[in-house]
Amino acid sequence: MQDLFSGVKTRKRQAPKKVVKPKAIEVKVPAGVDLKILHLADLHITDDRRLQDQMVVLDFIKDNAAKTKPDLILIAGDLTNHQPRKALPSERNILVKFLQELSAHAPVHVARGNHDAPDDWTFIDELETGGHPISYHERACMVQDIIGTQHVDLYFIPHPDRAWLAAQAGGKLEATNEGIRAGMMSVLNGMRQRGRPDALRVGVAHMNIRGARMDNDQPGIGYEVELSEQDIDELGLHLACLGHIHKPQVLADGRAIFAGSPTFGKFGCTGERGFYVHHFNGGKLKSEFIETPCRRFVTLQMEVRQTDDGLQWFEAGEAVDWPDGDGTRAGGQPVQDCEVKVKLVYPDHVATAIDQQDIERRLLGMGAHSAKVEGKPLVVEKVRAPEIADKKKLSDKLLVYVQEQGTELTPQVQAAVLERLALLEDKSQNDVLAWVREQ
Repeated sequence: MQDLFSGVKTRKRQAPKKVVKPKAIEVKVPAGVDLKILHLADLHITDDRRLQDQMVVLDFIKDNAAKTKPDLILIAGDLTNHQPRKALPSERNILVKFLQELSAHAPVHVARGNHDAPDDWTFIDELETGGHPISYHERACMVQDIIGTQHVDLYFIPHPDRAWLAAQAGGKLEATNEGIRAGMMSVLNGMRQRGRPDALRVGVAHMNIRGARMDNDQPGIGYEVELSEQDIDELGLHLACLGHIHKPQVLADGRAIFAGSPTFGKFGCTGERGFYVHHFNGGKLKSEFIETPCRRFVTLQMEVRQTDDGLQWFEAGEAVDWPDGDGTRAGGQPVQDCEVKVKLVYPDHVATAIDQQDIERRLLGMGAHSAKVEGKPLVVEKVRAPEIADKKKLSDKLLVYVQEQGTELTPQVQAAVLERLALLEDKSQNDVLAWVREQ
């Protein structure tokens, strides 16, 4: 196979960039509000081969907290990744230390996510802290606090517990998404009735919002309990800090924001990874997205074709040189320090020329953190010509086929074709083989 990886070089990994979205928006808040919120979600700490990468990101978040000096730290669910099982001791120790170090800067509140096993983290409330309280919210509740001189009402909406929410709506609802949503709105409206008119109202929820896009950039399809942007308006929330969807995004004119996950956990994800810092000041809300230095997952969709010049690589139908540029890119994408998967298709007759292990070695030589090639032969679909398909009798189909191959259908040729067809139809397999040998 031709050498596609010559001239390989390496380079240092680039530092993450900041992405601000959206710009400051006007929000009607109580006069004099000046409050900064660090908003995290979907940490998914897991003791596997990627744990060290996750710890690098946790350190980055702690450094950012020390720099930005938030007044409040909100984590919208999914500390770990293994519900319904409980967290492993190693995962628990890492997260406890992380929460304690964050609490040196501001009060820390955590809402339960669907990957957090029930009753697995309730001990958090009893932890020794770094100076500010750490609180864990297993079920929907409202916390009324005073931060500095500002009244803040926090609406916590952990991942919906269907049975409990149905009971709050009168216990007669069927366990449908819409029914559970009605129970959730009943709970939230009760919170608002108990709220203080001069308070800043902030929601912390681990759930879907109608119109949000999933981790693969596809729209949600209503398979879960979800709130709408109109619900956010009716509750009078100044800001909804959301988790559950790993793709960071902004809804409800900037007042409902998914922080997204700070790390990539699988292939096929789109967009950045990070968290948000929200700042209420001067009657405005500015939400700044901070990208983390997480390891990226790169999927290369490649095809090998046989050409007059040998084997040629294609991506999205276009011929490509692989690698290109300074040798740190493959298939048009950077692979340095990334986990790389190559989905490779090729004609079956060149399969022996495709050395998948060599491709993986070359990618690692380009600086990829890991490399895996998934190759499969191209499926060639055979389509019968319509002229043949239109014929009803096998003899007619065969005559059309002979003609389509460029043979003039003279009476002699036609007679010979039909004679051979009759042989196949009338004789046994052995008779046919004997006739072929004689010919």
